[in-house]
Amino acid sequence: MPQAELNVIITDAGQGDCALVVYPDNSVMMIDCGSTKDKAIVQPEVEAALRRNLNGGTTIETLVLTHPDQDHYNMLADVSTTLNLRFNHVRYGGQLTEYNRKLRQALTARAQDVRGLGPGYNDKADNALLTRSGVAGRILAANVMMSSVRRKASGSLSNQNSVVIVLKYGGIKFFLMGDATEETESFIVQKHKQALAGWKQEGKVVLKVGHHGSNTSTKKPFIDAIKPEVAFISSGTRRFGCAGGVGLPRGTVIDDLRSWTTLHTATAHNYVEFDDRPKNAALRRYHQVKSSDALYTTVYAYRAKPAPAPDEIEGGSYYYTVASNGAVTIHTTES
Repeated sequence: MPQAELNVIITDAGQGDCALVVYPDNSVMMIDCGSTKDKAIVQPEVEAALRRNLNGGTTIETLVLTHPDQDHYNMLADVSTTLNLRFNHVRYGGQLTEYNRKLRQALTARAQDVRGLGPGYNDKADNALLTRSGVAGRILAANVMMSSVRRKASGSLSNQNSVVIVLKYGGIKFFLMGDATEETESFIVQKHKQALAGWKQEGKVVLKVGHHGSNTSTKKPFIDAIKPEVAFISSGTRRFGCAGGVGLPRGTVIDDLRSWTTLHTATAHNYVEFDDRPKNAALRRYHQVKSSDALYTTVYAYRAKPAPAPDEIEGGSYYYTVASNGAVTIHTTES
């Protein structure tokens, strides 16, 4: 008799974020829904993953919108229309008014139970919406800095308020960080110190790195608290800021992650990072890295071309499958 399986799918969502969790009973949780940047490429990727795992159905049991940054949700309305999706339960970080009208209209038309999470929300026990079919799930943080004083001083603080989820199955703990920043990580370490200490001793820890590998996240106190052995990063090849800008994931963040924890040895593969190590900003650029560390990016091939030719970029979704006995397989949409 085949083992029951949990599948966590880090979809290729461009410079954005989208993950699917397929429970052993085949019910689906969707976490965010990607960016419309490179929509012609990534929307079919997200839709293909949904079709493959909904098995002809149209119902998402749980939708989690981590926070109101559009690169995490602005494909949802279009994907929902194309696939005629329905959502039984929706939970979101931030305030609903911070999401755009198109998203709010889609939820009104397609979702039954839509609720925000309160300031400083965190589960001390397994969350009923995330827990079923042998999988235990908790919301470790949401709306960490949602207070009227902090919001007035600093704007929406949407990244700090990001929803963070942990799933446990077959001895594996899977941390899904959204765009959580150092402040969110500190909140989790403080509020869940005892649970984190126990989980670190029990089986493997997998980390979906926060904020696309930005230097605002993945800080040493948090990495020390969870000690991940496998890491996934959802990112594109967009540069941010002026003077050529900085891309994600940053190579220095990956260096820090490697120095603070031991990643499993994996089958040799490529990943793509933004090399921000040179002091001369003009020398900082995207490049492809060959690695046997268990670190994966949704863009995994990059070849720079002389202008005006576009750079060659290749990416895809990663499937992390856990059997009930703890056996793990990792593959891409191309493998």
